[in-house]
Amino acid sequence: MRGMIRSGHIVKCVALLIVGVLGSLTVSAQQTGFGVRGGVNGMAFENQSLLEEESLRGWHGGAYLKLGITESFGLQPELLFSRYGYSAGATEAQAEASYDYHLNYLDLPVMLRFHITPGLYILGGPQFSYMLQARERIGWDQFAEEFTDIREERGDNIDVGAVVGIAFELPNGLNIGARYGFEFSRSYSLDHFTQEHGRRIGQIHLGYTFGGRGDL
Repeated sequence: MRGMIRSGHIVKCVALLIVGVLGSLTVSAQQTGFGVRGGVNGMAFENQSLLEEESLRGWHGGAYLKLGITESFGLQPELLFSRYGYSAGATEAQAEASYDYHLNYLDLPVMLRFHITPGLYILGGPQFSYMLQARERIGWDQFAEEFTDIREERGDNIDVGAVVGIAFELPNGLNIGARYGFEFSRSYSLDHFTQEHGRRIGQIHLGYTFGGRGDL
């Protein structure tokens, strides 16, 4: 319950900040652009206690909006569907146990964009994530159960974090980039972990801005 209250408070504060920034910046936005992007995901948990862990390759896809403020500064909100996978193992009661997790999120990063050179830019800002689905499969030695839905067991399905990244965009609008993200709330807790954990994610993506890069 305390974690839910803390996450909700963080969401409200950051949301108000974003609304204020959007209200003050978009009025003076010089150019806008719209695009789509997709790519692969990797995920790990912080401070988990299992001996063996492996990030299962996932994917993401969605759309972004580019708001140019100056020649070197802008804002880029996005709406993405992201699928993550994670596998871990340990020895419990002299038996080999394995835990597989499939997680689906709706991600809303709102990032500031700084242009280093024409086409090359870095991004950073808060990210809000809403868990759409969480499934778990437990295996003992060579026997594995079916995936079960554990989303309701988690309680608070809203995560608040941040993302940073770098990208390069060609004049025709094609772009490629990489990102790293982490959670502030660290509210992800599962029965088979000894403590609460925050997700750490990595992404590599390809995208396309309709109408070309322009001066954004």
